[in-house]
Amino acid sequence: MAEALQNSEGSYIGPGGVEQPGSKRNGGCAADIYAARALRDFGDGFAAVLLPVYLASIGLGPLKIGVVAIDPL
Repeated sequence: MAEALQNSEGSYIGPGGVEQPGSKRNGGCAADIYAARALRDFGDGFAAVLLPVYLASIGLGPLKIGVVAIDPL
């Protein structure tokens, strides 16, 4: 297996000498991690509210809604 080569700018060169897009390894930014986590938490909360509302609108009872809502935990 061929190893990736690194040019003077820090980018990695793939097979045939072609620079790989997005291959610079500068490390992660803490703000990016916090933004991703906030987006995931918002989505989880949004689903936790909408799922029981939807299940109630299709006619499920409180016990069945509770079972379905708790199942992913």
